[in-house]
Amino acid sequence: MPTHKISFLLATLLCTISSIGQIDINSYLKQIDTIKVNKDRVKAYLDISWEYYLIENDSALIYADKAYEIAASTNDHFGMVISLESKGLYYDSVNNDYEKATNIYMNAIDIAETNNLNYSNSLYISLGIIFQMTEDHETAARYFEESISISRQNNDTEVLKYGLVNYGTALGQLNRLDQAEQVYLECLSLNENNVEADLSSYSNLANIYDRKGDYEKASIYHEKSLQFPKDEKITIRYLPLYAATLDNNIKRKDPTGIDSLITRLYDFANSGSSLHHKITAYDALTRAHIFKEEYQPAAITAQKSKQLSDSLYELNLKETTYELERKYENERNRQTLEKQRNTQKIYTAGVAILASFLLLLGYFFYKRSKTNQLLSRQKLLLEKTIDQKNILLKETHHRVKNSFQMVSSLLYIQGETTQQVDAQIALKEAQNRVRSMVLTHQKLYNTEDLIGINTKDYITDLTNDVINSYTSQNNINTRLNIESHILDIDTITPLGIIINELVTNIFKHAFNDQTANPKIEVDFTKKKELYSLKIKDNGIGISKNRRDGALGLELLKSLASKINGAFSINALNNHGTIAIIEFSLNNSAIH
Repeated sequence: MPTHKISFLLATLLCTISSIGQIDINSYLKQIDTIKVNKDRVKAYLDISWEYYLIENDSALIYADKAYEIAASTNDHFGMVISLESKGLYYDSVNNDYEKATNIYMNAIDIAETNNLNYSNSLYISLGIIFQMTEDHETAARYFEESISISRQNNDTEVLKYGLVNYGTALGQLNRLDQAEQVYLECLSLNENNVEADLSSYSNLANIYDRKGDYEKASIYHEKSLQFPKDEKITIRYLPLYAATLDNNIKRKDPTGIDSLITRLYDFANSGSSLHHKITAYDALTRAHIFKEEYQPAAITAQKSKQLSDSLYELNLKETTYELERKYENERNRQTLEKQRNTQKIYTAGVAILASFLLLLGYFFYKRSKTNQLLSRQKLLLEKTIDQKNILLKETHHRVKNSFQMVSSLLYIQGETTQQVDAQIALKEAQNRVRSMVLTHQKLYNTEDLIGINTKDYITDLTNDVINSYTSQNNINTRLNIESHILDIDTITPLGIIINELVTNIFKHAFNDQTANPKIEVDFTKKKELYSLKIKDNGIGISKNRRDGALGLELLKSLASKINGAFSINALNNHGTIAIIEFSLNNSAIH
């Protein structure tokens, strides 16, 4: 499930600085000179900083610094805290410099707690959101819990509501759905009028019930998530709510309201400038048209989504190339300047040396300078060659991933139009296999290190993807114990298909109505040079006939042999099945 930064941090900051919205910045700056009270000047500078933040202008930092200087000069600790929060918000949301934003928030928390200011609960939410963005959901949950605890002690229901919504999001990312459900219900029960928090709680509750397979109950909360106040302007930030509602209708096979959702999604697709938002809207429209069996419009929206995805990739590639060239030029200039300084120092020192050695020293350093220049040029050429190769590799993996994604989409469309149940099952299994390869290439072009893929991230994401594709059985408990290692693409690809096959077979064969507390366990460990993958369930157990003659198991043995591994599968005293693959690698890219 992708991570989305909730905009509640903005709302908590607004409660403090009261942005005046759509101001004439120049005339407002002139008015600041007439303000005599320092606290009012701090607030005015923060208002201007906020306006620049909304347009992602670096001037936001300048005016946040001015506000901080005034507050610090008068020991206005509260003004210092909210000035730091404004700076942290900019580095977090605009510059994506999470490390710097974290340090700024920590400094603000220290000032707030040292001076007993009732504001650290808001800052802990800001910290938690940073860790949500970096997908460290455990740490994010701890910071949200800290904020909730402080808000309850201070009876601060406004910030408590923001803390609960963000905490519920973190719990959902950790697959602790029941606990997340209770958190959202508590948020809705608070006697605090906050439309944005309530709408997000409704939407997240709907998502939880969708993941549990209770689509009818989910539809109730999807409907509530779209019940905006009459004066509320429906902007692009509400796009995920409409897309989620559409997907719920498709899962329930209910066409009610689909046309109005399609109309709204086309409005989103044709408004705004964000390529990410447009892609999301067109992808949702493609699913809607397929559901309505309108295949020509579906093909058009799918093509538009692909074109925008390619445009976004090319834009990112151009920006990366420009940044690399700029760094190379700066580095070359720095090296040239450094060499000039060294030469000057050497020349100055040489003047003091006896005249008999002057010519010898000059000749020596001349030859050394020529050699250094040659080595420097060779080094720069090698670095450029390596970076160009890495860019081409990233582009290759991106194209391969897009091709696999197109195959997956075709399999999905074919499955939706096929009436035979056996064919639908076969097409879904094929789509799951392709998805494991899509994930492989996606991980490769998203990483800076192209030598391989991290097993912890890959196996965790793949396992959760397969489990989520069987949403009607999401009552199954899962335990993942995945060690972090780097495997090359020739190893990770067959390993991903093996994991997909084994987890899929568990859903198909392992459990029946008599299975109590169904559970799946996945372990990936390394001892010395031997890697071990174990996938275990507590189902009915595999029969000997099926173990000895099944075509699928022969496929798994063949895939295991490709990575020099051994495959075995056995019943556990008629109370489950365990599949084990052990393999070792020679000179592949591992560590």
